[in-house]
Amino acid sequence: MSAFIDKHMLHSPKKLWWANNTELLKKLVKDYVKKLETDPGHFTQDLEERRAMVNFYGQYTPKEIMAMTADDVYEYLHKLWAMMMWGNKHFVVNRIIEH
Repeated sequence: MSAFIDKHMLHSPKKLWWANNTELLKKLVKDYVKKLETDPGHFTQDLEERRAMVNFYGQYTPKEIMAMTADDVYEYLHKLWAMMMWGNKHFVVNRIIEH
């Protein structure tokens, strides 16, 4: 699995395409602040969800991640927002493990 991560995620020239677009970042931050002002309850919920995710993912060491079984990888990945679009999350996890 580390070869897949190294090949596809760590060295991708597209991984931070948005970081060089300061105008886009400024607009997104401005839009987010406006949303916070109109719906502060959403911000509280969003912050709580982020804290829960940080706590969940922060409990794993790199050594533990590399020693994960297929079921562990599924449990680890299925909570990610990018996985929400996949109906068959096991298919995605299996593809990650295979590569």
